[in-house]
Amino acid sequence: MKLYGWLHPSKAFESIQVQSMEDLITGIDNFSQHDIVLVKKKIEELILQIESQDVPAPWLVFDFVLHKLAEMKKLCKLGKSDCKDIAHVCGITEDINGVLHYLHYEAGTLLYYSDIPGLNEYVITDFQLIFDSISKIIIQYFENSISGPHLKHKKLFTQKGQFDASVLRGVEGCLNVQELISLLHHRHIISKMEGTNMYFMPSVLPKDRLSCNLSDKSLCYLVLFDHGYCPVGLFCAATIKLIVSHKWELNKGASQFRNKIDFFCTCSGKLYNVIFSEFSAHYEVCLTGDALPEVKCKVYRDMNDVLSTVCKDMKYPSPTYGFYCPKKCMYENGSYVQDPHPATCAFNDESQEMKCYYSGTPSDLSKEDKQWFMQELIVSHKRKQGCKGVNTIPLCDDSHTEVFKMTKKACSKWKGIGRELGFTDEELFAIVREPGQTGEEDYYSAMLMRWLNWAPPNHSLPSVQQLTSALREVGFERLAFDLDEK
Repeated sequence: MKLYGWLHPSKAFESIQVQSMEDLITGIDNFSQHDIVLVKKKIEELILQIESQDVPAPWLVFDFVLHKLAEMKKLCKLGKSDCKDIAHVCGITEDINGVLHYLHYEAGTLLYYSDIPGLNEYVITDFQLIFDSISKIIIQYFENSISGPHLKHKKLFTQKGQFDASVLRGVEGCLNVQELISLLHHRHIISKMEGTNMYFMPSVLPKDRLSCNLSDKSLCYLVLFDHGYCPVGLFCAATIKLIVSHKWELNKGASQFRNKIDFFCTCSGKLYNVIFSEFSAHYEVCLTGDALPEVKCKVYRDMNDVLSTVCKDMKYPSPTYGFYCPKKCMYENGSYVQDPHPATCAFNDESQEMKCYYSGTPSDLSKEDKQWFMQELIVSHKRKQGCKGVNTIPLCDDSHTEVFKMTKKACSKWKGIGRELGFTDEELFAIVREPGQTGEEDYYSAMLMRWLNWAPPNHSLPSVQQLTSALREVGFERLAFDLDEK
């Protein structure tokens, strides 16, 4: 591989500095000259604060040559072996993988996926490839000429966001079908539907006219973003990640929308309905029907895991969480803020409160609000107390299965154990009345799950020591001894 005569890497870019900065994302009124001037001023201030980052000149020459070569040969990807030869000619002595990772994840000038089989032998220089592939899939199904047996597939795509894998054969270009699937899957654009050759693409679904869920606020929490509005593409990416990570599954009997996805979440062997909705300034996560504290804890944990991963992949700042503000808040000019509006919550040991952006006075989180974040409260308390090891504080349903198996023999005395752990008789009878409970093992299992999530009010955090003490009080000395030993 030879460089063309128009480029002399030894003389080019003798002193180059590339500047990097966090993405500036600000919601503005496009018709307000004041807002536009304010944003321009903020950009200027940020640029002055940016610390420059030194980048080896050969790396930039290498990047320039890759794009120029791809342009001249009308390619959207280059083989990694060819890239190694070009890097050598450009004077790069470092590991080629490190250079490609920098140009992908830091500079953002190309795509290189070292961990995706089929794509790890290529460097993609043309981002438009992704958008063209998606456009071709959409056009393939939205063509007016589709009729007969294909009309069924068209309706499935336009109404449910599902398409058959065979359509990809008609849109493949420089990437083959498998490479294209791997790329779209990795970018959280599509997910495969289990047991079929169908794929799901939520971004093509119609939009729904949403209204905030104010009927039962205790079954709903909000995902918020510091810059004041929801990042583009994040909602659909999070939807795909929830599916492919097998955390939740689509409710196949419900209508799905680009801004409202109907899920089922499994907790302790039961299905719970979760509605995930996107508004302009926040996401809404709502459970329908009755929900136990452990279910709310799991829903929050699943969503938090997914959003943390997707935000990192898409280089978005991590979200915060909150609820609809219970107060009537005012702007500085004295006019009232339109309701409902969100308030951010802080759930650490020092500040378990909810604070609205417009209100200077925070309000305490209710018991129902805290149930969503029980894991964070327990972990925060654990760190504050200097506790070590999972045996000190079992967490949520992750510990439930192990603890239940080890102490199942005590289920006949589940009420006595529950009282020792801090449950009132009313709370224990509520467990009996729950649908689907058929006997003492079910009652004991449900009681343990609530205890591990710190559900009973006014008692200390769950620990193995508490459980062994409760077992001894109801006569299971040997079981308590075995639990202490383990």
